[in-house]
Amino acid sequence: MFYSDSFSKAYRMGDIISGYTEIVPVYVPNKADNKLDLSISIVPSVLFVILTPCCSIESKVVNIAPLKELEPKFLSSDQLIANFLLINQPISKLSAVGEVAFSKLSEGEKLEFENAIPSYAYFDKFIYDDHSRLKEYPMEKKRGKDDVIKITTGKYMISFKNVVKIQSELFDRSNKNCEKIAELTPSSRQILRNKLVYYYSRIPEEDQPFLG
Repeated sequence: MFYSDSFSKAYRMGDIISGYTEIVPVYVPNKADNKLDLSISIVPSVLFVILTPCCSIESKVVNIAPLKELEPKFLSSDQLIANFLLINQPISKLSAVGEVAFSKLSEGEKLEFENAIPSYAYFDKFIYDDHSRLKEYPMEKKRGKDDVIKITTGKYMISFKNVVKIQSELFDRSNKNCEKIAELTPSSRQILRNKLVYYYSRIPEEDQPFLG
């Protein structure tokens, strides 16, 4: 089960909340005076996910990520279409790239794919399951000349690349009147932690020679 049937008395990592706004600062180099010009982009967003660890939700500050519709590229794989939540955990390369892309590989590449150890795909993405407060929407992708995939889904995603800090008196350990839309089960929350750990612990190739 993805969501908990009951809510905790405090905010938890992974909670879906509403009532906030995604504000994006945009810095543009100004060559005239060698400074950065700042503009503020306000992005209409309705629902957010708390990404601050449970034990660090204090001092009235949390990090949140907006819930977004899934990206059409996920429709490249029939296995993902059958279960988008596979993206949250290590999966086979075939599941990640899809049958059409796999069919275009050489025999050697196909063998390499089949023997590869399952790993995370779409490193920065985490999928949220259907919920009564999440509206369904259509998705479409053309995978070939006569292969157009059309589905309707109620699943959404967050990106670890798109995280903002907000400050509110609501986010304090003393607050016992949490207004949340959904709360993850402990197992779903652990899956979220695991992928976050993987996302931030990846070692770039240029660093590997120095790390043994």
